[in-house]
Amino acid sequence: MATLVVTTDTFFKTKPVQSSELPDSEKHPVSQGEFGLKSYQEEKGHFPVTLANPLAIATNGMCLKDTLMSSTPQP
Repeated sequence: MATLVVTTDTFFKTKPVQSSELPDSEKHPVSQGEFGLKSYQEEKGHFPVTLANPLAIATNGMCLKDTLMSSTPQP
């Protein structure tokens, strides 16, 4: 299984756009850590990922998200 390693605080997003362009309901802050992946691909400098274990994200109630976007690191 592939692993996504988050080395600095960031956001998982629902679309491949800048975080500033999304409402809070479409981005989820994450801290440093590792996430198991079912799948991933590159898209417009972002990586749509399907997490092995969905995140619980509160948006008008509680829902589970397993497919999110992760940005490529910036220099």
